[in-house]
Amino acid sequence: LLASCSVLQMAWHPLHDDNLVILTSDARLSLYNVAVNPELPEQEYVLRDLRFSPSPPTSFTFPPADGWGYFTILIGTSAGALHALCPVAPFMGRCPTGLVYKLMKSPVTSPESQAWLEGTFGSRAMLGDST
Repeated sequence: LLASCSVLQMAWHPLHDDNLVILTSDARLSLYNVAVNPELPEQEYVLRDLRFSPSPPTSFTFPPADGWGYFTILIGTSAGALHALCPVAPFMGRCPTGLVYKLMKSPVTSPESQAWLEGTFGSRAMLGDST
């Protein structure tokens, strides 16, 4: 896993008790479901490929759980910039389903984001199920 890089930061994801988020020195942000497979990330983002900053990432945090904040990870860089990585959610993550429905119906939600919500949360996104 970490033979050629070092861990810069790790934290449990607030939407799933078994998901650990790890930022490494090779500019990768990885989500691991440690209950399923602690050695293989279920999702991985190569931040340098996203080209949102010329300076390397050094930290991350989760914004307040409100609206799209549920599905955002804020990335800090060595130059002091802060960038939002969105949408991101652990597989089988928890959030208020009513929120998903509200975001689906919001006029500011892009078609790509609507497709992500539907793909991630399935029919619950369309039905507004509150469970």
